[in-house]
Amino acid sequence: MSRPYMSARQAALALGLSPRTFLRAVERAEIRPAFRTPGGRFRFHEEAIAAYAARLASGSMPRSPLLMAPSCEERDVAWESEERFRALSEYASDLVSILGADGLIHYASPSHKRILGYDPGALEGTDSFALIHPDDHDRMRALFTANLRMGGTGAPFEMRYRHANGSWRTLEASGVDRLHDPAVRGFIVNSHDVTDRLEAEEALRASEERYRRIVETTQEGIWQIDADGRTTFVNRRMAEMLGYSVEELRGVLPLALKDGDEQALLASRLDARRRGQIGQSESKYRRKDGSELWVWSSANPLFDDQGRYLGALSTMVNITTRKKVEETLRRVNRARAAISACTRAAARATTEDELLRQVCDIIVSVGGYRFAWVGFALHDEDKSVRPVAHAGHEEAISRISRFPGPIRR
Repeated sequence: MSRPYMSARQAALALGLSPRTFLRAVERAEIRPAFRTPGGRFRFHEEAIAAYAARLASGSMPRSPLLMAPSCEERDVAWESEERFRALSEYASDLVSILGADGLIHYASPSHKRILGYDPGALEGTDSFALIHPDDHDRMRALFTANLRMGGTGAPFEMRYRHANGSWRTLEASGVDRLHDPAVRGFIVNSHDVTDRLEAEEALRASEERYRRIVETTQEGIWQIDADGRTTFVNRRMAEMLGYSVEELRGVLPLALKDGDEQALLASRLDARRRGQIGQSESKYRRKDGSELWVWSSANPLFDDQGRYLGALSTMVNITTRKKVEETLRRVNRARAAISACTRAAARATTEDELLRQVCDIIVSVGGYRFAWVGFALHDEDKSVRPVAHAGHEEAISRISRFPGPIRR
């Protein structure tokens, strides 16, 4: 790779001189620096250094005040300034490049080695667009041309740049035209490697998308509330279970979808969440159409890093159908048990009235009914009914008992 430019240190080493000796000797040489970097560093043409070396070897060195400072003291200060700038640019997180109007690299900061794996000296004099990703190449050339035409500071841009190991790094860069500045004579490009940040952002987006798909396609309802107990999020499945839209449920208090004892139970469970307790339970909600929704829920409290309560997140499974089946089975089993008990009572009873009283008791205590009542039809003109036996709800029994005389059918 061609290396037409040399730093002052490289030139001094090429001539076998110490840096200070070189800077003092260069005052007597017929050579000018090719350009000067933003930090006061000079670049020299290799051909000029070679010519100087030849004159130095021949002893024919005409005195020409050609460089920088008029005194050795100021040259020493300039050298120290260059060394400070070199140290800063080497460990800076940014890449600094100076390009000529033709796009060739006049200067590459030492941080190129650490960030992109290239020796800065090897980059100087090469085409700055040679390492840009093919898909970005034309766009970057057009942008560079436009910036040269307009001058001043260009808008920030992103480009992919090939690392020395063959991978592609994304650089976020901005440039400023200093071609007419005699101290620079180039286009300064300041770049920052944002590859890791972009990859992290992409990974986060992918993770959020996976989470969103899981949340929206799961058969479980997901319900999140804030510290005040108001709904901050429900997934589509939870909204469908309750018969509302997602938008209708935002800001709603879950307590508003409960009735009676269920409200007190939920309030108690929310207090437990505030104390950091995880809970699992069956509970009943009122759907938008007024019907019941039974769910099995698993609730987790949410806290911030300082331990402040943020709310709770619950996952819910619709168990309404299961609850209905269980209730039907309970009724059938109660009916079977009541019939069996009545059969045993019939075998033990000695009178009809005793049997009827036992049957009423069984219907209430075993069958689960609120009350039972038996009466005999008298087959009279009034079609009256004579009460014989009863059990259960006292208010209902008392209402029947308040009829004077036989009860008409």
